[in-house]
Amino acid sequence: MAELLGTVVGVVSLGLQVCSGLNAYLDGVQGHREETESTRPHCSSMGALVKQIEDVQRRNSASFSGSGGSSPSLQPVLARAQTELSLLNDYLNKVCAEASTPQTTIAQKIEGQKRKLPHPRPGLESPDMPFWTQALAAASDRAKSLVVDDLVLRRQRLKKAALNRLSPEHIDRMNLNGPSVLDRHTDEVLDLLENDGHDVPFGLNTRTHKSCQTIYHRIASMWDESLVVLLADAFYSRGFHEVDAPNARGFTPLMSTRNAGFALWLVQHGASLTSLVPETVGGYTATHAALSSARSRRLQQRRHKIHLQIMAATRSAIGEAPYLDACRCRCSLRGCHPYSILLKEHRRSTRASLQSGDMGTVINELELFLVYVTASLAALEGGHWGRGPLPRDLVSTWLRGSTFAVLPLRHTCGDNRWARYDEEEEVEEILEEDAVELRRLETLLVEFEEAVDDSGSSLTEFMQTLTERDVEGARSLGVYLRVDGCEEKCESKDVDYKIVDESAARMLRHYNDKLDMLIR
Repeated sequence: MAELLGTVVGVVSLGLQVCSGLNAYLDGVQGHREETESTRPHCSSMGALVKQIEDVQRRNSASFSGSGGSSPSLQPVLARAQTELSLLNDYLNKVCAEASTPQTTIAQKIEGQKRKLPHPRPGLESPDMPFWTQALAAASDRAKSLVVDDLVLRRQRLKKAALNRLSPEHIDRMNLNGPSVLDRHTDEVLDLLENDGHDVPFGLNTRTHKSCQTIYHRIASMWDESLVVLLADAFYSRGFHEVDAPNARGFTPLMSTRNAGFALWLVQHGASLTSLVPETVGGYTATHAALSSARSRRLQQRRHKIHLQIMAATRSAIGEAPYLDACRCRCSLRGCHPYSILLKEHRRSTRASLQSGDMGTVINELELFLVYVTASLAALEGGHWGRGPLPRDLVSTWLRGSTFAVLPLRHTCGDNRWARYDEEEEVEEILEEDAVELRRLETLLVEFEEAVDDSGSSLTEFMQTLTERDVEGARSLGVYLRVDGCEEKCESKDVDYKIVDESAARMLRHYNDKLDMLIR
């Protein structure tokens, strides 16, 4: 009994030494290169301690076997310790790769100090704070690369730990054997490891988002098109490929973004345009959402190319079949079409102009609207991305949606981006109150349909050559439509920026300065 007690005490003592070595290691890797380099002896001593525990376990097993008893196995503990040791050693080799190059002069040492990137502190382990993606996007290329590369390294180590410890069922369900960097399932992996009693190393706790969001859901909240695509490219090029993964509520990044440039980037990288958007009316798809983000009262020069490309991309998805949701709006037949969603913003602004009573404002607004429609149709039918004249059913869709937009009519599903369910009584009330304008809509559509058929031209050409005789129905509104060249309008002053309040701007500059200071 005394011998057995001594053995237990010895094993406990060795275990405490291992824990002490591990704590010293964790303290070291959070510091600079000198501190990290000093952890190498700890790593070696931990290996020796594990070897000693193995010897004790073998002697203990032999002792119990000789006495006819059974030995409590230390093998699971040893396997876990060796896995931890392998992960720690891999990380040391990575972060100390530059240590072999000596810095012999004071100038070289100073330069080396300036180039250090300290290991992220606890405050940055879970950067679920506002604007961190904006700050990263606005940082220098060097800082951006270092932060993304460090996140990739830690995510890959977390993925390796999950492959060693989680059940095959969990591994298959989350596709952890795939080539993509761990992203959508990061929080779930951490929760599973912690719930199973596994100690997750401090540096691997990279919870950068909530609700099972991917990095692209965070980017989707950004507005600056000049930065968002560059940041998305930085993550995608390093293995973050879950561009179409839904979050916990079922929304993909494409459904979430209001940034036309990022919406186009997502489509070009494989995001589905046919997925149904949750929490809205039936039949409302990612195509509706994408065109909702593409809408703008004016086509600025820098956004013109993006608009043309996203229009062409959505035509490829829509094809020649109707793409309708379950709304009862009269902007399309039997539901809202994605193209009518594109025109919603114009419908609101045009309606406000018509109600203003100022004819100059009315004429100017309708001119801008007609220019916008013409440019959108040109993207669908001609140019570099066009696919030829629209099918006849889509011609009717555009005529109805455009005419609906310039009349004082309401969508029964609401004027916001998302179509919503309305009470049947409310829908009937809207249709009843708008009955006069709805009859005018149908009358105008008959005239426009006949005019398009008689012209024998594409819808784009028809819009470009519209004359007073062709829009006789519009004269009843007291306005005269005139089409100017798109290029001049595309040069108009940009008024489509989201204004960020002063406190948000200060916070963004603060984070940007912090990132850039790391590499100065």
